[in-house]
Amino acid sequence: MADSTIHGLTDGVTANATDEIPVARSPFAAGDDRRITPAYIKDYMLALANTWANTQTFANVVLGSTSTLAWSTDLFHARDAAGISAQRNLANSQAHRIYAETDAGLANYARTLIGYVDTSDGIGLAFRVNEQAAGTGTRYQMVIEPFTTVYMKGNLEFFADSTRNIGGAGSNRPQDLFLGRSFAIEATVTAGGTTGAQTINKAAGTVNFAATATALTVTNSLVTANSLIFCELRTNDATARIANVVPGSGTFTINLTAAATAETSCGFFVVQPD
Repeated sequence: MADSTIHGLTDGVTANATDEIPVARSPFAAGDDRRITPAYIKDYMLALANTWANTQTFANVVLGSTSTLAWSTDLFHARDAAGISAQRNLANSQAHRIYAETDAGLANYARTLIGYVDTSDGIGLAFRVNEQAAGTGTRYQMVIEPFTTVYMKGNLEFFADSTRNIGGAGSNRPQDLFLGRSFAIEATVTAGGTTGAQTINKAAGTVNFAATATALTVTNSLVTANSLIFCELRTNDATARIANVVPGSGTFTINLTAAATAETSCGFFVVQPD
């Protein structure tokens, strides 16, 4: 096939959009309209460079199986395996932000961060799903909505001790709790030799009746007049037996049927009706 030239394409002259060169081989198949235009040359050269400084529009962008889509030198999207995309950069941890709302300057926003991030909370580098907001941005709720079951392969712990709840009072409560072994609750165990009234602001604990005592009052900020309080004697005393437990506002009193013969330990557990 004879060589062809684009009309008037010499130094300093701009090609016409309708100019074209017939071609006889790759990248066109035999049945295609095998002609090169200035628009095709532009797209082809941009693809070769792999870097676009300005906005370009393509119908499709297809990368090779070992290629990456990168921004500068720190953010890379790659293909790890069939059907698996990856964001990776050697030893540099990666994260992704999804915005619910923002302004052009990113001063006011609501977003979720997903990825490996090290913050100042003392945990160090960890995989995090973090709701974030700044300025006039709204901190939205997070909903995990599986069709059936969420499975955990590790432990579930809260970052700060005794500051978060599971469920809510009177609503949004889990239905049942199934345990395979045991449960533990924070308690104060009163040492032997310390008898009489005690202040224990916890849901469980122990107190000690002195010999000859028939009642003992515990001050407890968790207790109301409607609290359910379960008690048991932990010492095999010859005469002491629990008669009743009477709750009040911030206190409860354990009464015995008869005076204790010797120092007697008693455990309690407080349950709040909901």
